[in-house]
Amino acid sequence: ALFMPKDANTTQECDPESNCFECLVENTKYCVSCNKGNGLQTDESTSVCKPCYHSYCEECYDKYDQCQKCEKGYGVTDQGWCDYCYSHCLECSTTNFCITAEFGYYVEINSDGSSSGNVYQCSNQCLDCYGSSNNCTMCASYYGLIIDENGISTGQCETCKIGSCSNCSVNSQHC
Repeated sequence: ALFMPKDANTTQECDPESNCFECLVENTKYCVSCNKGNGLQTDESTSVCKPCYHSYCEECYDKYDQCQKCEKGYGVTDQGWCDYCYSHCLECSTTNFCITAEFGYYVEINSDGSSSGNVYQCSNQCLDCYGSSNNCTMCASYYGLIIDENGISTGQCETCKIGSCSNCSVNSQHC
């Protein structure tokens, strides 16, 4: 555990080789916080910054062997290391909570507007969608988005309204 007197003065002018972001004024090698990519290793008398221990770990500020944020394509596990995001997920905060899905897939949005972190495939007519399988942002060949009377997409796809048109993906009325 980190022992630091409550009235300790800290500074950001730390020993240049320490990787400290903030340290004690009276001991510039005693780290209070670390630069990105480094985390604290403390005992009763020392507090140093060490590079994050786990592969693909981007941030481990609190403890060098407990990852808090992983590189893109990886998520933090319950054990504090990094592992691949699950199938069809490009970016995740934890290995089972997706933030960004692959093209043609979506991260489900709950009824309260929050993300569920779950990934599903867009419906057949959708090339890409947002929040649900039927909220298309781009339609497949020979399909286009239905645009309402206010010029706003409904998120639904229909066959292109112009004869022999194969690319009306963003507006079913225009080829």
